[in-house]
Amino acid sequence: MAWFYFVIILSTFIRGLEAISDIKPGILYNHAELFIKTNAPVFHIEFDQYKSDGSLLIGTNNHLQTVNIRRIEDVASLLVTGFAQVNTTHAFIVDNQKHCIRVINRENNQLRDFAGTCGTSGYAEGRLGEGRFHKPWGIIADVRDPDRLLVADKSNHAIRSVNLISGEVGTVRNNGFYFPKSMQWEGAILMVTNYNYISMIAWWTNGEVTNTHMTGTGRKGDTFGRFNVAQFGTLTDAERVRENQYIVADFENRKLKILDMINGVVSPVCFRGRTIECTFPHQPISMLNLGNTLYVGTQKCIHRLTEFREARRLLFIGKYDVECHDLNSGSSRKLGMGNTLGRRRAELQTVCGFDCMMSLTLQPSYKCIDDQLTVYWPTDKIFPPEAKELPKPLADKLQWGIYQSETLKNVGITFELSEIFVL
Repeated sequence: MAWFYFVIILSTFIRGLEAISDIKPGILYNHAELFIKTNAPVFHIEFDQYKSDGSLLIGTNNHLQTVNIRRIEDVASLLVTGFAQVNTTHAFIVDNQKHCIRVINRENNQLRDFAGTCGTSGYAEGRLGEGRFHKPWGIIADVRDPDRLLVADKSNHAIRSVNLISGEVGTVRNNGFYFPKSMQWEGAILMVTNYNYISMIAWWTNGEVTNTHMTGTGRKGDTFGRFNVAQFGTLTDAERVRENQYIVADFENRKLKILDMINGVVSPVCFRGRTIECTFPHQPISMLNLGNTLYVGTQKCIHRLTEFREARRLLFIGKYDVECHDLNSGSSRKLGMGNTLGRRRAELQTVCGFDCMMSLTLQPSYKCIDDQLTVYWPTDKIFPPEAKELPKPLADKLQWGIYQSETLKNVGITFELSEIFVL
């Protein structure tokens, strides 16, 4: 019966059968601050390799610009949806409006046509003036071939290639995409951001090139959970923020979402101000991650986010074998939930005594995966970020208190220090 009470408690947080709770964010940032107003949509952001003074290089619907916290300087006038800086002096630019790739010399800002046929849309391979793109969007250097660029040919629903020496346009793959926009490398695999799903391109030793659907059902929605059930509105960009973790910009839903590549789960990115919010102030278009700072381009400005690093918090943890489908919102197990919740918190406070306090502001969080329910009970006992374990006297006292409680001992309550963000 012990697990039954925890099922009751946590059912108040359950919102679906297959979707994982959106209570616990994948990443928590401090409140978004305005970095600079652009008065134009920001389609792409990179660190400016030419200036190397901390400035950013951005592409908008009017210009290629270099920006810092004080000013914006125009580099070239054109509609820039993407660019790739192959060295400190040259950048290859996607001219979305003219359906071609152009190159700029940053030393004199001289701009020239490089690949495709500027001013003419279509689908064709070949050198400058022969190749054709149709509303290309993103561009990236090929980590597998230093003499090649890859282009997201959006309205042709294809990933194209451009030879850096000759400017010749080729095709990597032209099926399995739907309005592809941005690309990121995950090792030697290319992650492609499509209209409302993510796919992965892999090159095999036998010469085969495959495109595998990774996450997003292909239908519009706003659902968190496992890769196979997660839904997005309109995706515009993806950016690596940690090893095996990417943030995607869901423009239509006005959200940033984290992709956990190891666990195959999509969860929300949230922001800490006076309250915790998981909706972005504006519709996100582009992103750049530098260290623990995330720059987000929107319709008229760039926001700057710094990751919220909570000092390590003492948590009580319970793990139980349950059937996750029993936790749906219509379950009769919700009966008596309030009393059970209060009783369990009181029992844990008794274990704490005067050495720790069960949090009055943070509620328990949970996850239920593969019929294993894990519950996190937060305290307000905080330790420095470098702390690896509880002081032994406190750990011994808590262990003894759990042992003395028949209920807590029987359900296997443990404790640990964690950076987990419990809301």
